[in-house]
Order: sequence, then structure tokens, then C-alpha cells
Amino acid sequence: LIDGIDNQAPGLNFSLGNFLGASDLDVLSLEIIAGAAGAYYGPAAFNGVIHLKTKNPFIHTGLSAYVKAGERNYQEAAIRYADVFQNKQGHDFLAYKLNAFALRADDWRAENYTPVTDSRDTIGNPGRHDAVNIYGDEYFLRNDFRDTSDLHVDLCRYPGLRTFYRTGYKEVDLVDYNTENYKAGIAIHLRTKPSKGIESPSIILSGNYGAGTTVYQGDNRFSLKGIQFAQSKIEFSKPDKFFLRAYHTLTDAGKSYDPYFTALRLQDLSKDESAWSKAYTDFWDDYGNIDDSVELAGYPVDGCLYPDSTLRWLSDHTADLARWHGMAAHFADSVNIREPASYNEFYEPGTFRFDSAFAIITNTPNTSAGGTQFYDHSSLLQIADEYTLEVVRLGEIRVGGNYRKYLPVSRGTIFSDTSGTHIRNSEVGIYAGWKKKFLDQKLIANVVVRGDKNQNLNWNITPAASLVYNLKDRTYFRFSYSSAIRNPTLSDQYLHLNVGPAILAGHIGQVDSLITIPSFIEWRNTNDMVKLKYFNIDPIRPEK
Repeated sequence: LIDGIDNQAPGLNFSLGNFLGASDLDVLSLEIIAGAAGAYYGPAAFNGVIHLKTKNPFIHTGLSAYVKAGERNYQEAAIRYADVFQNKQGHDFLAYKLNAFALRADDWRAENYTPVTDSRDTIGNPGRHDAVNIYGDEYFLRNDFRDTSDLHVDLCRYPGLRTFYRTGYKEVDLVDYNTENYKAGIAIHLRTKPSKGIESPSIILSGNYGAGTTVYQGDNRFSLKGIQFAQSKIEFSKPDKFFLRAYHTLTDAGKSYDPYFTALRLQDLSKDESAWSKAYTDFWDDYGNIDDSVELAGYPVDGCLYPDSTLRWLSDHTADLARWHGMAAHFADSVNIREPASYNEFYEPGTFRFDSAFAIITNTPNTSAGGTQFYDHSSLLQIADEYTLEVVRLGEIRVGGNYRKYLPVSRGTIFSDTSGTHIRNSEVGIYAGWKKKFLDQKLIANVVVRGDKNQNLNWNITPAASLVYNLKDRTYFRFSYSSAIRNPTLSDQYLHLNVGPAILAGHIGQVDSLITIPSFIEWRNTNDMVKLKYFNIDPIRPEK
């Protein structure tokens, strides 16, 4: 939260951190509340709250600025100016502040080329492996010529071929690691009772704008390029007494795209997976006659009968095998000399041909043929209020509530808002708390109960309570209980995101009669319907 505003992207549903927020110059305090804190802060406070408060221009006036520099071409600069106006009676009644911030740096590069978890092959496999930060080199069944059920057949068919992986694209060739962040903000504070000074209720009008480029890790790796956020707020409040606040957040994903999906699109422009695999094996068996070279290098002719000696030969000739696999991969990446009109060459990073294809792909929506860009003009509207009342002998009573409405607009590139479908999702929350001091102010009791309702979910109650006893100076005993929920995000409910080999889908209702992937493969291999195994997915529900 920044000055009470939930600082999340309404469409992409990730926390912006301080990508949209305040510069160091305008930060007054940072409060960290660890653990479930849903009673006062709502469903978003599942694991805790970081509440950043900015400086009041009535108190912190004048001009301030700074410049920072560091490693990885890190450069940062900020400026803040605040001033106060007085009325005819000499009371401060109007104040404003202006903030500007800019940052750039070289982001950490994703260069992990070790095998992914549970990879079928490891470093040293002559036919390469599925690397973490290379995309498009994933395991493909038609590229696996091992036969785990019959080692004899494996070692006789396509000698030395075994398993190979397609030429993929490194992430460093697909994303912009030049991180940039620009922010600007303005706030106007108007005291309705200037004679009361700091105790006066105030009307606050504020607006913040943030933009930049960075890489984000979510369901997939995302290159956020030229992404923009705008936030506006109007508030009527009195410190420690009440507030009535309304704010609006609007996003524009700019030219953001999915680099992993982009790698697959680039490969499809050259050859589809099956055509590439066929070219590879044709070269091994026919065009390049690699199988003959393998036998001339001493591959055991009786390998089918004596697999131990064959496996030992494979282990001793990994360098030769890697060279032959490299020749086969080069052939598969090239235009097939016998079918020159059928396929294109591999799009080599750094060439004009690659840059042209990359620009077309990343500037075309992922709902169109060959595109990977996503569109996001989603917005969030929230109204919240709270009132604190001191009652003699009863203690302090605090009541509040909020209404939130999400208005996602992705044109089908992120959510299922296609064919004229408009998604609207709303939430409401109410809470009441009681606090009282006993035993000469030494014992403080606090109880709060909150209820939240999302339009697609049932009411959820999150209570909290605490007892704090001050035995003496710097000696306290505390007992507390807290709870929270995390409502499903828009992505959890409405996601429809094409990430290449799969479409990630949210689900509000129950999903019936899905088929497990292993049983589907068995059915495909045997044509036996009995092999199919079905399962259902329950409706999505809040975490508690």
C-alpha cells in the first residue's frame, strides 16, 4: 500500500512494488505488518502488508533532489518540491507537492543453460538438452529414439542417434535488459478548517504516473516493454479519526510480449516441429549418412546382442557424436536441398532477417496468427472508508468498508474477453473493531471481524484478536490471533493466455471430464479407450 492505495496491476495481477509510487525523497515511513492481516486490510493481506506513507506537504516543504550511480550502469535521479499557501488569517490552508523520478540500469541476464528440472538428458548429451533459459529446445517425442522398454532395438535403430533437441533461442536474444523506470506525481492538500492546523480535516487530490521497461517472472517470462500506469485519488480525511477515499488505477501494457512464445513463433516461421525432426533424422540416415560414419568409427555391429559394449562405445565417442549431431542440427536448421520451397532457414539472432521477423511477431497480438504481444488496458476502481469513535467506558470502536471493481480489457490476449465479452468483477468488504485498555492502561484488548464477498465467491469471515500486557518499561506480553484470505485474482478466474505449448485458463466453475496426459499418450499409442483416465477440477476458491 502507498498512502492507503493498493499498488497492484489490475490486469496482470502482480504487485508493482515501487514501480508506480514514491521516490525516496517523498517517503515518510515504511510500516511492515508480518503474517495474516486480512481483518483490517482485506483479502490482499494474505502474507502481510507493506504500507508506505509519503510526506505531507504542509509539514515537509522546500526543494530537495539527489543523484545516484552504481554498478551495472545504475543511474537514478529524483527531485521533490513542496510549498504552502496561507489564508488572510495567516493559517496554512493549501499545500502541494511535485515529484519526479528516473532510473535506468542493466538488469540481471538470464543465462542459466543447465538442464531444466526433471530433464530427460543432462549436460554432455551429444544431442544437447533442454536448457533453462533457452526457449524452443524442449523435449519432443519424435526426437527421442531411445527405447526404454527394449534396449536392443534402441541400439540398432539409427545407431548413435538416441535423443536430440531442437535449436532454440536464448533469452538474451529475445528481451530488453535495459531496465528503465520513470515516475511523476502531484498532490494537492486543502484543509477545510485551517485554524485547527494539523488537526484539520483535509481534502487530498493526487495523481501518479509510472512507465518503464523490465522483465517480469510470472506464469511465463514476460518482457514488459513501454508499460504505463496511471493512478488518481481523491480523499477526505482527518488523522486518526476518519477517511473517505476513492482511487482509480489504469494500465497500458505498451509493447509487452512473451519471449518464450516468441521463440516458438520464430521456429514455426522456419519449420514446424515434425518437419525439423524429419530433416534431422533424414540427414542422420540418408543425406549425411551419419549412421555409416558411426559404424566406421567402430560402433559394435553386434550392439543389439551386447548392449553393454555399445553403451561403452557411446560413452567413449561423445565428442564425435556431438560433432555429428551438430551437422544434423545445421542441416535441419537450413533449407532442405530436396524441398527448397517448403521451409525457411533458422532465423539467426543478430541478422536483419531475424530482427524483421522478431519485430513483426512481437508487435502482433497473440490472438492473431504468429503474434506474441499482449494487450492490457485494464483498470481498477476502489472506494474505501473508515471511522473511529471513542465511547466512554466502552473504548475505541472502528468501523469501515470498501468496494472494489475490476475492469479488465485485454482483447483476448490475456483474459477470455473475446467476441464482445466484457469482464467485470467486483468485491465488497466490511469490518468492525473494538479496542479497550484495562488495569491502569497496562492491558490492551483488541478484537476485529471482517467479511469479504467477491461476486463469484461466497462470503468469507476473517477475525483477529490480541491481548497486550505492559508489565513494566520495555517488558510486554503479547497474545494474538489473526487470519486472512486471498481471493482468486482476475487471472485465476478469467485467464486465457496462450504460452505456446499450452493455453493457461482460469476457471470459476467446476471443470469435468478432463483426461490425464499419461493416459492420453497411452490411448494414442494403443487406440485402447480403456487406457483413458478422467478427472475433475473443483471450482476455484480463496486461500485461507
